[in-house]
Amino acid sequence: MNLEAIREKIAYQPLLLGVFALLASGALAWASNATGAAIAAAEAKDLRDSLAEVLPQGMADNDFLKDTVELEKDGKAVTIYRARKEGVVKAALFKVAQRGYAGDIQVLMAVDSDGKTLGVRVLKHSETPGLGDK
Repeated sequence: MNLEAIREKIAYQPLLLGVFALLASGALAWASNATGAAIAAAEAKDLRDSLAEVLPQGMADNDFLKDTVELEKDGKAVTIYRARKEGVVKAALFKVAQRGYAGDIQVLMAVDSDGKTLGVRVLKHSETPGLGDK
């Protein structure tokens, strides 16, 4: 059997497509595995930095990512990050999402024990960049 005869068979093209799909999925799985830890560490650092931005300097001495409480609101889990100073909870930090014109606007808020807003930071939005976005 020569190469032209093999190409004429009905199973050749699906088999070739399957081999390429297997190679591509293997490459994607390898890339995901190779970069997964670095991406997770960068996301944790970014969240930690964002949490520190909404609190006044020196208000907390703990690691926010390790001191959390999970609550449920409207069937969705909400993570509350606690800011402690010398073991006493001084503030609660949490993400809030509200529907905007082009999608959800995700905001990070810090509130002290009296309910006073300490800081707010926009984390993610899909709005058109413009005057209000700067």
